[in-house]
Amino acid sequence: MSCGCETKCFTITWKIENLSTFSSAKESLISPVWKTETTKDYAWWRFLLNPTSLDPEFALTSFEREMKEKDYKYEMSVLTSSGEIKLRTEIENEICNDRNRYCCSSKIEKNKIFGETSDSFLLQDTLTLCCRIWLQNLKPGRCFLRTALHDVNFSWVIEGFSLNSDSIKRSLHQQEKILLTTFLYKNTTKASTHRVRIELLPDCEKWSTFNSCHIYISDGSGQVISSKYIFPAVGWEWDVVIHPEECRKGNLHLEFKSLVAVDVVHTKPLDPVGLGSSNTLSRDLLLLYKKKAFCDVTLNTEDTSLSAHKNILSTRSRVFEAMFERDQTVEGRSGVVEIDDVDSETMDRLLVYLYSDSLEDLRWEQASVLYYAADKYAVIPLKRECSQVLMVGLTADNVCDALVLADRHSDEQLMSCAVDFVRYNEEVTYSPTWENFEKSNARLTIKVLRQIIQQKVKK
Repeated sequence: MSCGCETKCFTITWKIENLSTFSSAKESLISPVWKTETTKDYAWWRFLLNPTSLDPEFALTSFEREMKEKDYKYEMSVLTSSGEIKLRTEIENEICNDRNRYCCSSKIEKNKIFGETSDSFLLQDTLTLCCRIWLQNLKPGRCFLRTALHDVNFSWVIEGFSLNSDSIKRSLHQQEKILLTTFLYKNTTKASTHRVRIELLPDCEKWSTFNSCHIYISDGSGQVISSKYIFPAVGWEWDVVIHPEECRKGNLHLEFKSLVAVDVVHTKPLDPVGLGSSNTLSRDLLLLYKKKAFCDVTLNTEDTSLSAHKNILSTRSRVFEAMFERDQTVEGRSGVVEIDDVDSETMDRLLVYLYSDSLEDLRWEQASVLYYAADKYAVIPLKRECSQVLMVGLTADNVCDALVLADRHSDEQLMSCAVDFVRYNEEVTYSPTWENFEKSNARLTIKVLRQIIQQKVKK
């Protein structure tokens, strides 16, 4: 699908980690909420991924929004592990549900994702969905969503439990990842003397989605007294009637089983101020670069030469400005810039961005080298955009590279995100990649581990 004009397109990428833990879930997985804007209105959106749709051959992905505008166009796709669009899905007709929200859906064939070609789509057990939205006067941008799924299960045996007991509290810290506090106390607001209340308090601010939270209480013989599924909309409190004879053996058993989603959202607006508000100007400048008309500078990489215009480069990069503003510099006198540390493909992407303020979808490896080039030539908006791609695309295989990049380029946000990834995916520290990282980056390793320990102590 063509969006007609790049500045009318908004792109959302949703990475779902540890997808295999979700295969048996009974409820839909809900994405973080994101926002789009037009010159007159705005909309809130979210995805729902349902593995148990009516048709067993398909998983159902739908997204709903709150907005008056109706003339949207969509494209849904599944990205391969390398970031390429390989599977596009059909968008079904948009409908307005009973909550005055517009919903549409697309069907994804499960066997294409989980079958023989699963390695193409599920690197490190991660599924990546991409949605493009087009609308007249839509403010362009990119939104990166990341959801990490974790199984949370624990058993709590309350010995010598009595209906006359005071409030009981217990905190759970599972594998240093998920923290939950459980309260059990008499509900004095109820007339029944046999009624107690169970309250769950998640201490992690990023908890936003529960797919099925199953709690049940049994007596000492294992007989189930009460059972309930808890969902976010229902709340975290639960009243239970327990009769004295049900606790005759003196112990109360509480079981907690849930699939927890920890969400991260990064939104990047595409601000056309740098090249003026006219989309035509942006297209014309890009065409000027593509045609190579009236060029007055050549950038030599190892395998090719790229022609450009000093005025454009100087306006967009203070590094290029310093090269060309005086005849005393080699580049200023010769009109030639020798580049031996950036490949021609990456340099071309950098120039396209300088001329048009636009950027194609990037694979993680492409974003990492473009990130380096953007920092070298002080193109700060491009560096930030590449950093967003790097943060959303973190895996056990590339997180060490991200740590090195963040440290080398003083990127605190990327560093924080990479450290959090290591913290919540402890298996990374047992991998051969991490062992090599420790050997070649001893100082940085100490810095990362110190931050992880300090974060745990604060908890």
